Amino acid sequence: GTHGTLYDGSTWTTLDHPGATDTELHGIDGANMVGKYWDSGGNYHGTLYDGSTWTTLDHPSGTNGTILYGIDGANMVGSYTDSSGTPHGTLYDGSTWHTLDFPGAVSTQMFGIDGDNIVGFYWDGGSNIYGFMVTAVPEPAAILLALLALALLPRRRRFRQ
Repeated sequence: GTHGTLYDGSTWTTLDHPGATDTELHGIDGANMVGKYWDSGGNYHGTLYDGSTWTTLDHPSGTNGTILYGIDGANMVGSYTDSSGTPHGTLYDGSTWHTLDFPGAVSTQMFGIDGDNIVGFYWDGGSNIYGFMVTAVPEPAAILLALLALALLPRRRRFRQ
């Protein structure tokens, strides 16, 4: 089987999700590592290892598996495969799953994240593969706060005489 490993400069440590037949680690941020593991039934699941605890992270629509490739803070990116076998890009922010499919793509996968920047690739209808980088759009609440701040800025008034 495949094993996750960590090398600290002098020692190799095997890191396997408990009960997994195979474990792959794809991304790291500080002590946190993300990847996927296979269970005894042959199904694969997203996983987060924080240095002491393993957490299974499966997209709710990922009936055919979830993979996590990149992590930055609480944000994790990867892909999930739905019941039709189609891979979709995904972002997990620590509490909510977001599907991120490139417009017009047949399939999308996210591989890396750094701050608001996400990189990945997608397939078009002609089976061509393209890489992309996207900058995440602020949440609607952040936009509302920015607009409110603008509205409260002092304004110069003109008086008629």
